[in-house]
Amino acid sequence: MNRSENMKQQQAKGAKTNQLKGILTHLKKQTKYDQYHNEILDNLIKSGYYKELYNKYIDVNDVNDNYDDITEKDLQILTLYDCCNPDDLKNYYI
Repeated sequence: MNRSENMKQQQAKGAKTNQLKGILTHLKKQTKYDQYHNEILDNLIKSGYYKELYNKYIDVNDVNDNYDDITEKDLQILTLYDCCNPDDLKNYYI
């Protein structure tokens, strides 16, 4: 094998290595996201916080005017899980 063929082969290996590194980095980030997502669910279920939010803002029989006092974070929590019933929250684990 001559020098130019060897260089081309090494470049191909380097490109493949970089591609694999990119995939691994993506998987690590996704795994970290999944860990945070599931940890949030654990905390919401154990503390009963989601159930409190749901009962206050979602589970009402009459017209609800108390959305004025909902915080941005509480709204994010409810919408992150599609305002689901607290009993169904466990179905959102990844």
